Amino acid sequence: MNLDNIQFEIIKYAEKSYEKNFEQYVLNNKKFFKELYIKLLIEKAQQEKNIYRMFTKKKIIFFQDTDLYLLAKEINKNKIIIKVFNIKKIINFIYKISLIFLFKKNIISYKFRKIKKKNLIILNQIKYYNYYRLLEKKILKTKKNFLLGKTKNYIHKLKFFENNNFKFSKFFKNNIVRSEIKQNLIILIYYYSEFLAPQKFEKIISFEGDTVVHQIINFLKKSDSQSICFQWGSFTTDQIKYGFKHMYFDKYFVWSHYYKKKFKIHNLNTKFIVTGNPLINHSNNNKKYPVILLNPKETSISDSEEDVLRDIIKYYINQCNKKVILRYHPSDDRYKRFVENLDEKKIIYHNPYKFNLNYTLSKGNIFFSIKSSSLVEAINYKSLVFSVARDVKYLEPFFKILKKNKLNFYTFKSIINRIDYLSKNKKNMKKTMQVINYLAHMHTKYIGEKSLNFIRKNII
Repeated sequence: MNLDNIQFEIIKYAEKSYEKNFEQYVLNNKKFFKELYIKLLIEKAQQEKNIYRMFTKKKIIFFQDTDLYLLAKEINKNKIIIKVFNIKKIINFIYKISLIFLFKKNIISYKFRKIKKKNLIILNQIKYYNYYRLLEKKILKTKKNFLLGKTKNYIHKLKFFENNNFKFSKFFKNNIVRSEIKQNLIILIYYYSEFLAPQKFEKIISFEGDTVVHQIINFLKKSDSQSICFQWGSFTTDQIKYGFKHMYFDKYFVWSHYYKKKFKIHNLNTKFIVTGNPLINHSNNNKKYPVILLNPKETSISDSEEDVLRDIIKYYINQCNKKVILRYHPSDDRYKRFVENLDEKKIIYHNPYKFNLNYTLSKGNIFFSIKSSSLVEAINYKSLVFSVARDVKYLEPFFKILKKNKLNFYTFKSIINRIDYLSKNKKNMKKTMQVINYLAHMHTKYIGEKSLNFIRKNII
């Protein structure tokens, strides 16, 4: 079974696991809590190799995490599933359960002061900062914004449960007490209910908006606060990522009608507005480097696919005597395997924390990736793009169109031959660029200043 398809199988089993193990222990608002739980479970499962092994011939599989262990039992597939214990997880469990108990008994309390700021800006990742600064300068035109980063302090009073039939005797029964996800969610809900209680924000502004923190804040916010989110990236797989379901935003600004349609299916109460992508800018014409766009570490990406990218880097450095931009993911150091035994003087490293994507793309004259959604943004820079994904069956239609038009190959030789052919055949190059322009318009309706104008009109 294809690894991308397994991710959708996980969603199905996650819902079953929740209903079987936790349905009778939740709050009055079962729908909301279920959405949060499944969102975190899927996020955790898709990063766990042993979950993917449930779909292989492997017979005995071990799990340390209770939520993943219960999910694996639901998947089953005639496997022997063994729960092992980890001392760090046990200590963490005792800490969180104690914390929740102290909150409930009002032994620990923490009062948030009223913040005298006009807007709340959720900046849970540093990569969103450039987008925020652009909005601050061009749209909001005020510095009366409170920037909310990652949640670090969970110590506060738990008022959220006062009007719910929540009994600790039920909480400590069966599997719920061992669920790390449920512990985290309860603490987060308490935290943000206390944080939001004294505030009077006009706008709550987010970027991407796919985390449970966004969902919790949107659900708990006051009715006179308007929650707004800006699309950050594209999709990779054919089905929308679970994090983009049930987001509870009032307004969500998207790049094009294509995304509006996809988002709307799972967020019926959110108003989706096509405003384009203001971060894309064609002002820099210094396009002279091949650009490699690495995916974040995923179980569904094979070593052989990464080897093709490595061969491409090697080709441009050794045979073409060119420098190459390598834009890697800051969360891991896998990029080192791509440049091993190569002349590092010819590698230009672009850490996303230091270089925004628009800057990287503006430097490229050709782009390569396995299945990075950054390729969708790269097509706006009117250069060739190539995907080296082995199987596009479960990927976004974007990747299928690349394959149909010979911009997706699984071997290094096929890609180099195609580039050579297009460079010598102007007629086919023109046709290929027409496809790229079509894709660009399909995925991004407006860019730059024109996009900003549409945001101005609709953010009020």
